[in-house]
Amino acid sequence: MSITTNWAITQLDSDKEINAVFNVHISLTASNGINTAEKKFVVGFQYQAGDTFIPYDQLTEEIVLSWVKTKLDVDVKRFEDEVSAMLIQTSPVESGLPW
Repeated sequence: MSITTNWAITQLDSDKEINAVFNVHISLTASNGINTAEKKFVVGFQYQAGDTFIPYDQLTEEIVLSWVKTKLDVDVKRFEDEVSAMLIQTSPVESGLPW
């Protein structure tokens, strides 16, 4: 079976005074269609004057995920490999009696 991964944002922490995101909470899942494995982590950001700014109410998951993946760079593949390995290590559990 092939394994698919999915990146999702579960929460944004923002500074209400400057209207900027400083933490992005991520859930990275891997699935083979039967079992699922999940890795949760937080990626931090710091707004610097002069950075491109998108108002909080105009953010989309796609925009924020692009920030996260850009910041993680080569670690994107490593994280996907880690969560996929967690899935591979998961064995199906059988219940019942052997007779």
